[in-house]
Amino acid sequence: MVNLMLKKSGGVDSLFTQVENEQLNSLVSLAFRETSRHVLEEILTQHKFMKHLTALSRYLLLGQGDFIHYLMEILSPSLAMSASSLFPHNISTLLETAIVASNAQYEEPDILKRLDVRLLEISAGDIGWDIFTLDYHVDGPIGTVFTADCMRQYLMLFNALWKDKRMTMILSNIWKEQAATSKLCRDLPELTVVLHGIQLLTTEMIHLVHQMQYYMTFEVMECSWHGLMTNLKSAQSLDDVIAAHNEYLKRIVSGAFLDAESKHLRIHLRTFYNVIENLQCLQELLSSAVLAEVNARKVYEADAKARTASGNFGTSAEQQEAEKKRRREFTTKVVTKFISDLRIITQTYQNRMQSFLLMLTQHDDWNLHLLSTRLDFNLYYHKRDHRLSQQLTYHHKRKSMGTSFTQ
Repeated sequence: MVNLMLKKSGGVDSLFTQVENEQLNSLVSLAFRETSRHVLEEILTQHKFMKHLTALSRYLLLGQGDFIHYLMEILSPSLAMSASSLFPHNISTLLETAIVASNAQYEEPDILKRLDVRLLEISAGDIGWDIFTLDYHVDGPIGTVFTADCMRQYLMLFNALWKDKRMTMILSNIWKEQAATSKLCRDLPELTVVLHGIQLLTTEMIHLVHQMQYYMTFEVMECSWHGLMTNLKSAQSLDDVIAAHNEYLKRIVSGAFLDAESKHLRIHLRTFYNVIENLQCLQELLSSAVLAEVNARKVYEADAKARTASGNFGTSAEQQEAEKKRRREFTTKVVTKFISDLRIITQTYQNRMQSFLLMLTQHDDWNLHLLSTRLDFNLYYHKRDHRLSQQLTYHHKRKSMGTSFTQ
């Protein structure tokens, strides 16, 4: 086609005359479009761009739920240990186990070969949870789209989402512990206040985590994915694909509070996770204390029954007094300490939540205002802070809705 245009125009020399500049521009534009179309077709078909994009969404953005859930379960014992005791080959074995046990086993072999684990640099006091991350190896022409900077953003997103997912697992374990502890506490009425307080706080934390997951899944990632698919359908060149993918990542990073403008929200969110971990420690201590107290009372009652069966008095005055003293100490020292610790954790959480809600309501993104409404659906925190009840001005609403992820 290019040769035909040259013949019709009278040769190469005629292209460089002032009169024939339009023909040169047309020729260059035609060559560019043809080359771009060919490169785009190669990336999309020969190098399976969409399959790699979907794999990144499934594994680094935690879209493959059954795989992520099982991987977290089998990794938990190892990741709870000191970071220095972890070795990549051991973690890789568990990764392969999770793949075989989930629908990830049906992925193409090339995709699974690229999926790997990475252990980050160890700092003092780190445990396995602090250094573990999934990785996806990218090479060849697709590296033009999935650049090193893009993969760094994917890993950053994985770490944030993995942390969020871990909080769900912790709260689930706390709830299970509470169910078991409540049965043991039927004969320990002095612990009713503690149990009730922990259950209320756990419920509030579960609500927070679920709402954050809903926000990230549907209002950030799903909307961003829809926008990416729309842009890819209209892409005319590789540059359009790169721009669409970069915009997709930018929107997710911003929605996950990982960009510079929203980083204070992510830092504040991490403080919630510290409080959740503190509640987990308190629940573990409570379970141990309850079990020890129940066993001590069972031993006392069993000894009394044994002595009665042998024809003796069940207990002596000294034994009764010693048992009463032990129970008083349990109430005044152990139970009181639990009540005090629970009050501190609850107050810390509620103060953090109040500040977090205020940050959300003052943000420019309208979706975060809706998130604030869902988090405080019963207006509990609105009643504590009048600033949360202030209505947005018309100008502020227009500005917020203009930055929505759904635009």
